[in-house]
Amino acid sequence: MVTVKSVTNGIYEKILVAIAVLFVLLPISPLNIVQPARDSGVFLYIGWRMLQGDIPYLDVWDHKPPVIFLINALGLLIGGGSRWGVWLVELGLLFLAALLGFKLIKRYLGTLPAIFALYLWLLSLAFIINGGNLTTEYTLAIQFACLWLAIEAEEKGYFFWRGYLIGILCAIAFLTKQNAIGVVVAILLYLIVSRVIIGQFRTLIRALLVIALGVLTVFFLVLTFFVATGAFEVFWDAAFAYNFVYVSSTLSEHLEGSLTGLRLLGNTGLAQLALIGWGAALTILSFHRKLERKYIAPLTIALIALPVELLLVGMSGKAYRHYYMALLPIFSIFASFAFWLMLSRISSLQPGKSIGAFFTLAVMLLLLLPPTWDYIQLAQTYNKPADSELASRIADATTSDDSVLIWGAESITNFESQRRSPTRFVYQYPLYTEGYADERLIEEFLEEIIKNKPRLIIDSRNPLTPLYNFGITSPQIEESINTLRTHYQFREGFETWTIYEYVEGE
Repeated sequence: MVTVKSVTNGIYEKILVAIAVLFVLLPISPLNIVQPARDSGVFLYIGWRMLQGDIPYLDVWDHKPPVIFLINALGLLIGGGSRWGVWLVELGLLFLAALLGFKLIKRYLGTLPAIFALYLWLLSLAFIINGGNLTTEYTLAIQFACLWLAIEAEEKGYFFWRGYLIGILCAIAFLTKQNAIGVVVAILLYLIVSRVIIGQFRTLIRALLVIALGVLTVFFLVLTFFVATGAFEVFWDAAFAYNFVYVSSTLSEHLEGSLTGLRLLGNTGLAQLALIGWGAALTILSFHRKLERKYIAPLTIALIALPVELLLVGMSGKAYRHYYMALLPIFSIFASFAFWLMLSRISSLQPGKSIGAFFTLAVMLLLLLPPTWDYIQLAQTYNKPADSELASRIADATTSDDSVLIWGAESITNFESQRRSPTRFVYQYPLYTEGYADERLIEEFLEEIIKNKPRLIIDSRNPLTPLYNFGITSPQIEESINTLRTHYQFREGFETWTIYEYVEGE
């Protein structure tokens, strides 16, 4: 029954969540970040080009699956081309993630553990969000939603429409970042083990089928689009073939990638509490037969999910901070469980009702206050000048119909100057990637430049992408490079940029 008190409590909870989310997102808003980071710049550029009718992979290359581009296109559409629209999408999705996580934890462990976990995992997020607008940030809401749906389905004993939604969300997560499906993998493993143990094979098959149907629904729509637009081959090549090369690393690198996440999330105490909670949950489930039934499914799924998520985030062997956002939902659950056990112990001493609130406040202050100075410094780090001079020089030297090639990995300049790239390789890292780059790709890249005649070629002097030097050559590549050298002459150089301008040759 809906009461005035329940509505009021709901409003207060949403305000509480909104304040916590703004704490994370205000430092990375356009109000503070003058120029987005490199990856965000790529997504903004592709989102802008999609609104102009370009097709991802076919007209502009990136190795991320397509959902991140759709999000940026939607944000730019909402904001009328402004980054504020993308930030509002971030705000909405992170608010949804935080609210789902809060409600889920409150439902099983109570309000105080939910508040504690909310602020702890969002504080941890603030230190690894890397300027925002990144793939793993957008999958947080999906992870919490899948946990909620699976637990609800288990309690109701009915997986049909909830299983279908889990499948849809799993496919969307996969098409945002392929290894962001740890929660769904854990749900599937839980279903298989729990149903096989009690011999419910028909129930298991039905649940797996509806989840698979949800996955196939999304895949069918996406693949139909890419096949219909003639972009399926380049979609597969960029989003999968390239990533197979990208994640190839040694076992020790995989392990180091996973352990780095524990170290980074240990700065706020989240990782330590999560591991304590995970160990306690494993012990309780293994040895305490009188555990209330409502705790079994959520704890078991979460127990499976934590090692699965750790394995997945370490897949590439690379330790970029934002990769570890994928750990936050499961870590928040076990951190809240560890805190709940502490509160339960205090309550058993019967010290009075208010002691729990005081204990929660004391622990939150103990964990949240020490990183406050680091948080302030981080916010100041984001607030650095943009390459506005470069943008103004491009504006002076070109028209909106001209294309501009930034040689390197700074496609944010194309977005900010609203100048399209003359080639789908808006940045050139793939052309320098051993095991992926070949003569065909480089020849295609150079031919596009010659054909489309960008007004400017701007060398960012990135040591990873030396101008005209790919480490691969062929007669056609050499001929194309000579053509470019003939038609592009030095205009000016400043800071880290060298600008070449197109001139008519003989």
